[in-house]
Amino acid sequence: MRTAIRRTFTTAVATSVVLLAVAGAASAQGLRIRDAQHDMWAGAASDQPSQLRAAPHRATGDVLSVRLRHGPRNVVITERFARLDRSGQGDLYGFRLRTDGRVWRDLQVEAYRRSGWEGSLSMLRRNGNLVTCEGLTARIDYGNDLLRLKVPRVCLGDPQWVQLSAVDAHITLHGTWVVDNPHNAEASYRGWSPRVAR
Repeated sequence: MRTAIRRTFTTAVATSVVLLAVAGAASAQGLRIRDAQHDMWAGAASDQPSQLRAAPHRATGDVLSVRLRHGPRNVVITERFARLDRSGQGDLYGFRLRTDGRVWRDLQVEAYRRSGWEGSLSMLRRNGNLVTCEGLTARIDYGNDLLRLKVPRVCLGDPQWVQLSAVDAHITLHGTWVVDNPHNAEASYRGWSPRVAR
């Protein structure tokens, strides 16, 4: 069931968006992108982009900002939300990283009511195959409305620079998918941050 939900999430959201420019300036090691509040979209997992409707009154899962830090050993991603809580059926957090070495990795964090909101984390190649990465971690901090991922640079080929894209989905008890990202006001997965050098 988890695989089916992951596939639905990737298909429903990733294929629903056009490439858009990303706001935010990169420094030598760090980047912060601020996202407007009340810019979420809602619909069924199988909806086409034109079928999604604006959901400005939703707060759970509404992204406020994302930070990307490229350190000597790890790439750290921190997302801040208007609200994170243990409600609905579950939450999915999707990230993509690409590098100067042409490495592309998808990171997926999933937390479901049925599993006691214990989050699981996976790293995948562009073709969907799982990647083993020692030291890869994710922490959902419901008390502070934060999600933090740590990705060892060695798992990305020790890159000179990295870029990020992200999208998150909150699934309500009634099965509605409420989607947001830090890039723009769309339900978008594609579009890349500026490059962040180490």
